[in-house]
Amino acid sequence: MNSIIPSKTIPIEKRDFIRDDKYLTFDIECFLGLDNKFNPYSCAWYSKYQYKEYYVDENNSWDKILKLCIEDLFELYPNYTVYVHNLSNFESIFILKCLNTEYKCNTIFKDNRAIEIVIYKTISSENGLLTSDKKAIKNKGCP
Repeated sequence: MNSIIPSKTIPIEKRDFIRDDKYLTFDIECFLGLDNKFNPYSCAWYSKYQYKEYYVDENNSWDKILKLCIEDLFELYPNYTVYVHNLSNFESIFILKCLNTEYKCNTIFKDNRAIEIVIYKTISSENGLLTSDKKAIKNKGCP
């Protein structure tokens, strides 16, 4: 069955002429435990250059692998935006619960759902001054 879906083109003056290609994607995988709660067991990020997964095991807790993942992103992809699948639903809870202890997180909510989290990390410079680096993580496909 063929059907025509009405659509409009975006006028040229409303388009972004500068393409931001400094982004990557991130996802968390969970399982439903016997207590009927979701438990994260893995996270991964994907860029156009590489891909990396982190898994919970007997030596690495969820908090530990998420912090390792975030540290890797700060080191490997400074000034990149991270788009998170399902951030506005429950993934923001797993992220904020873990990261609020060691990082400063500014979260933007819309309709009681997180649509953006900016994570700040304090780092020491060569001259001993403290500076701040940040990583923005956003909802992929905002509601």
